[in-house]
Amino acid sequence: RTSKASLERLRKAGRLQESYDGRPIDWFCPSQEANLDHMEKVMLELATRYKVDGLQYDFIRYPNDRGCFCSKCRKLFEEESGKAVRNWPADVREGPRAEEWTEFRCTRISAIVERISTRIRKAAPKVKISAAVFRDWPDCRKSVGQDWVRWCKEGWLDFVCPMNYTLDAGLFEKRTLAHRKALPLDFPVVQGIGIASGRGRMARPEEVAVQIALARRSRSAGFIGFCYQPVHT
Repeated sequence: RTSKASLERLRKAGRLQESYDGRPIDWFCPSQEANLDHMEKVMLELATRYKVDGLQYDFIRYPNDRGCFCSKCRKLFEEESGKAVRNWPADVREGPRAEEWTEFRCTRISAIVERISTRIRKAAPKVKISAAVFRDWPDCRKSVGQDWVRWCKEGWLDFVCPMNYTLDAGLFEKRTLAHRKALPLDFPVVQGIGIASGRGRMARPEEVAVQIALARRSRSAGFIGFCYQPVHT
């Protein structure tokens, strides 16, 4: 979602992620101050220069479990843990230090949310902060480093939007209940309904209505239709 020239410039500067096998990943590495500063400036500009009601974190995670294994991440992991990794990256991927690595990755992403939300609270206190998050709690902590329940409990978000995309109404409800159970009872959850997503397309408006009803039954604060179109109205 950026130019090839920009990507190449970032890659040469060593600011992008790296897979465990050394291949480049075109996402910012979250262990680097320059990247955190860049994201912070963009979101603060949106919150302070424009009359927006809210801001939402999207893609606030790792792309998958393959990143980031760059030298900067290794150095920071070893510094924070106080112990060198003997067999890199095998020991942290599936070896004796895998749990430590999961916590390290969660900490990297959570640090971004804490940092930016804290600044937004001070600079634009009326702006509501939310996040589009993976539906599979708590597995998403390991898969993409997304510890979103913590973000809610710490007060870094005003509401959370699980991307609960599925055509299976039973599975949708099962997840809504899991989300509700993981969070304080009064914390607002806005369920994402997959009307037309990578998980398939709903053929009839009634399918949308069923999941809206299920979201309400689980005490959700609202719903988001992805993607909501006139036919559903």
